[in-house]
Amino acid sequence: MRSLHDHTHTRTSLDRQVSGIAARQHGLITRAQAMACGATRGAIRWRLGVGRWEALYPGIYRLAGTQRSWRQNALATCLHFGAGSAVSFRSAALLRGVSGINRGMLEVTVPRNRNRRGSGSLTIHSEPGGIPSEDITTIDGIPATAPARTLLDLATVLREEAVERCLDEWLRRRLVSLPVLERWLEDPLRRRHRGVGVLRRLVDARVTIGVTESDLETKFLNLLRSNEVPIPMLQYVVQDGARFVGRVDFAYPDQRVAIEVDSFRHHDQRRSFDAERARGNDLLALRWMVLRVTSKHIEEDPKGVASWVRRALRRYPES
Repeated sequence: MRSLHDHTHTRTSLDRQVSGIAARQHGLITRAQAMACGATRGAIRWRLGVGRWEALYPGIYRLAGTQRSWRQNALATCLHFGAGSAVSFRSAALLRGVSGINRGMLEVTVPRNRNRRGSGSLTIHSEPGGIPSEDITTIDGIPATAPARTLLDLATVLREEAVERCLDEWLRRRLVSLPVLERWLEDPLRRRHRGVGVLRRLVDARVTIGVTESDLETKFLNLLRSNEVPIPMLQYVVQDGARFVGRVDFAYPDQRVAIEVDSFRHHDQRRSFDAERARGNDLLALRWMVLRVTSKHIEEDPKGVASWVRRALRRYPES
């Protein structure tokens, strides 16, 4: 017959193992994991009864004393729905640091044959057979749609300019690349997705004109588009014969119009005052007009900015 000491030792050993797993899972443990550590059904019932564990879903438990969080809820939901489930859409973007997304909302995509009951703060999307394994990655231990798949999903729920800003940011952070996205969009499985048209249009545009280097540049590009101003080349390199003159944020090469979108902090770090003026003089000597647009101009007077660009293009007709 086992002594009280033996029971206490076994209980302590089990709790230690469970705590180690929960520490890597935002304070969570599954029934299967607990039983693999030696927990019996009675031991699980006892811990639930005395408040050591709390059931978030059937078979998904939160250890008492662990901090409640959005990420804990996200992982618990994915564990509940099982294989083929992942945080998706806006919530997957939030996991990757995209700003402006409501943390009170959680979006998860699950296999279509699973119980899909959601709640006010939980939106359940479904997909036959669940999300393909190649479209799922892990962020901080939480299953989430891969960047390319997330962009495709976002294209069905966000305005195109918001998807564009996310695309540009992830291109800069090298979470995605244009060659990979081009190949990925050609996959027959993706061609049927509702967001493929929007994402393909944005990717094709980046292949043609280049990629922005800041969120402010993306906002400027949206400003031009919304005011029906021709779209310029991005990160254009100006040369005088074989001599490198400089690289400008935006350019209309045929009209020799360059546009610098100034985020003061970014530009002051990137180029010294003297070098900036020397480059500007070189451009003027080559008959380039240089427009300077600030974040204040973009936010407070978008119509005025669009007018500046139109007038510059009229003054410098195509060569």
